[in-house]
Amino acid sequence: MGATPMEAAKSASREIGLAVMAVTFTIVAVFIPVAFMPGVVGRFFYQFGITISAAVLVSLFVAFSLTPMLSSRWLRKEDEELKPEGNLLNKALYYFNHFFDIASEKYRTSLKWALKHRKTIVFSSIAVFIGSIMLLGILGGEFFPRTDNAQFNISVKASPGSSLEQTSNLCAKMEQILRAKPEVTTVLTTIGSSNNPVTQATISVKLTKKSERDKSLFQIIEESRNELKMIPGAKISFLFEGGPGGGGTDKPVTFSVRGENIDSLITIASQLQDVVKSTPGAVDVDNSYETSKPEIRITLDREKANDLAVNPYLIASTIRAMIDGYETTKFQDGDEQYDVRVRLREEDRKSIDDLSFVTIKSNKADQAGRNYLIPLSDVAYIDEGTGPSKINRYSRQREIRVDANLSGRQQVEVISDINSKIENMRLPAGYNIEVVGEGKQTAESFANIFLSLFLAIIFVYIVLAAQFESFVHPFSIMLALPMSIIGAAIFLLIFGSTISIVSLIGIIMLMGLVTKNGILLVDFANVLRERGQPRFEALLNAGQTRLRPILMTTFAMIFGMIPVAFGLGEGSEFRSPMGQAVIGGLITSTFLTLFIVPVVYSLIDDLGQKKLLSKLVNIFSFGKKKS
Repeated sequence: MGATPMEAAKSASREIGLAVMAVTFTIVAVFIPVAFMPGVVGRFFYQFGITISAAVLVSLFVAFSLTPMLSSRWLRKEDEELKPEGNLLNKALYYFNHFFDIASEKYRTSLKWALKHRKTIVFSSIAVFIGSIMLLGILGGEFFPRTDNAQFNISVKASPGSSLEQTSNLCAKMEQILRAKPEVTTVLTTIGSSNNPVTQATISVKLTKKSERDKSLFQIIEESRNELKMIPGAKISFLFEGGPGGGGTDKPVTFSVRGENIDSLITIASQLQDVVKSTPGAVDVDNSYETSKPEIRITLDREKANDLAVNPYLIASTIRAMIDGYETTKFQDGDEQYDVRVRLREEDRKSIDDLSFVTIKSNKADQAGRNYLIPLSDVAYIDEGTGPSKINRYSRQREIRVDANLSGRQQVEVISDINSKIENMRLPAGYNIEVVGEGKQTAESFANIFLSLFLAIIFVYIVLAAQFESFVHPFSIMLALPMSIIGAAIFLLIFGSTISIVSLIGIIMLMGLVTKNGILLVDFANVLRERGQPRFEALLNAGQTRLRPILMTTFAMIFGMIPVAFGLGEGSEFRSPMGQAVIGGLITSTFLTLFIVPVVYSLIDDLGQKKLLSKLVNIFSFGKKKS
């Protein structure tokens, strides 16, 4: 405009100062509630919120110091007079600037039409917003996005009483099926790990990299499930490995049946299991009740044992050594050391009769001084029975859990369908069914995120009201917020993503980012009106002047989010919904707010601040009698 670089830097800093501060404090107001969000999600995103808030505050200092200083030194008049000649960079810069010149003229014409057809713009925006809300309803919901990180686990439960060899044989059949798949690289089976019995095993499966195979992790799991369920004598469940929401032993759908009487619990859990099995999308349905395991009981006859001078402790230790084995020594072979375990031959420990002939040393001795050897059947009764099952407790009540994996449907949909069926179940007094595990965490986390979203909107309004010294202008700026949900929903649908913790965090990010456009427009419109321009002309000039910074900052954020939205590599699905929601929201909110913000600004200005506030007071005092 003919000013020197130094003068231009000073005047630009003064002109944009209020908008820069409003944008900065708005973003901070959005991310502080995210940082202090309660629950599990709060722990995930605490550092996220603090980091962005601190970085944005530092950028405010840079915007008022380093950027104007460098502009006053580096900007030259000839840089503004570009021509489509010279080197490739000059040509690119010319056409880049030429694009904004053409766009600003087109936008001025379109904005003039919008300001003359305000009802059409307002009702069209409302209709589009309602459509986006309906669109969110069909996306489905889950705790965290499922990630393809090329590995999964299979939990195997053999029939109660199965031996280590029987469980091993079952797992060997499964290994054979899994190894035949070209995508599988490693299969590792662990039987009876930690405190688990030998009837339980875990098969860890690793696949080739996602880029090296045609099938996704979930397709391979579905194929494996259909093949492995044909193997009799085992219950299998698939567990996802790794990722913030994956891994562990909990399935995404878990219900807790609680009460006092174990028999009643078994009946209710069985009914619930049938309900879950009949629900589309629920697979690998199982419950936590463990049937009693068969065992051989040895009951000591203490009178006979006392007469024959047999020590009860010696009976127990002898049986253990004979049947289970006793580690007598260690064998050294080079650098390797092996335990040497001694026990009866397999053919001598197969039946109860074999156990009856096991001899126990007595403390009585014959004339030669040798201790008598007493058959076990002379001092004890041996019979078959069943051991007590494990009883779980939750909230000081007995509990049986019914759980399931998902296939083809989202967690929130499946749990909602099951809950609707549970309402028709008649439960005895003192018994209840409740969602626990990941499903409960999902509900709590969604509630916490919506609370943070509500607080973010309140804080944004407070910041804008303080910055613009107006109670009504923030409403025109904040109309950019619902406009962002439209694009977020469309992009999540296009990419096949769901409403999850990650995509909701992306939507919260939008609350801070999209207000920028409205702030730039309204702030400059106010400046121009203070300089004496009529409202209509001020809105047209503000829109045309601010179009370039609005588009440039929007493009910068979109291009910055592209690597996140189109994330490649193992586990990239976890963070992709955040980028997809942000990109979609920025595109629609930028396009729509370029028209809806000036239109609503003019409508609010027509009403006037005092008139609008009086209308709001009348609305909230509706139905109250005058004293």
